[in-house]
Amino acid sequence: MINEWLIAKIELPVADAEMASYLLYELGCNGILEEESDKGNCRFIAYFDAGLFNKINVSDYLDRSFESSNIEPSIFEVYAGDVDDWKDEWRQWFKPFEIINNIIVAPSWENYKRESGESVITMDPGMAFGTGLHGTTRVCAAAIEEFADEFSNPSLLDVGTGSGLLALVARKLGFKTIKTVENDPDSILVARENFVRNGAADIEVLDDIKDIGGEFDIIVANILLSVLIEIKEGLISRVARNGYLILSGITHEQEEQIISEITPALELIGNRWREEWSAVIFKR
Repeated sequence: MINEWLIAKIELPVADAEMASYLLYELGCNGILEEESDKGNCRFIAYFDAGLFNKINVSDYLDRSFESSNIEPSIFEVYAGDVDDWKDEWRQWFKPFEIINNIIVAPSWENYKRESGESVITMDPGMAFGTGLHGTTRVCAAAIEEFADEFSNPSLLDVGTGSGLLALVARKLGFKTIKTVENDPDSILVARENFVRNGAADIEVLDDIKDIGGEFDIIVANILLSVLIEIKEGLISRVARNGYLILSGITHEQEEQIISEITPALELIGNRWREEWSAVIFKR
């Protein structure tokens, strides 16, 4: 268990968010929490293992990476914290909320009282940093709901599952066959714990899309643009006939690039927006 963290707080324009996320993960951060900020800006809280880094090299690495990518944060600071600080941070703002109609996401540390007609997903995001509050997660959940009724016995593949939330949304919508892909060790543990917590221990978590066999009615991948492009062939080849591919983790400005990568292999259906984030949807 990692006990101490170096925490980088960064505020920057939304247009730079995807590249900044990519750089943070490339440099070895364990997870990123995105907070609301002024319009046009986003604020990242990135966690680095203090056993592997110190404040000087984290600051130096980020300075050089941002400069080479022409990213100019308006706020940039690195400070020390521990697991308890991180837990308090999450618990302060992660409250029960409705992710799609009548499906409530509630943190494991709150005793949420289900109302009539509601279905509850109990979550502990752990180090997976996936609560469903991010715009990309919400827009993906809505897209899964939108297309689920087209299939009598729908199947789903969730690539980059994080905390497992989108897979659990699908289970609440009646999906029986669900598989997930995640390559971060902390997230794999968290996803499996959340599946057990919600009576869905049968959902597999594999660490490479190459290990996934078969085709799926709906595939959702909510990850960085660069990763979507890297694994595009694996995604395309696993979409069943008349199935859908839902791609997110991208801003509006990045839509054209991912569309050019996926078509003409799949037909572009359209997009769905939430805040500055997009989900682009394709069909076989």
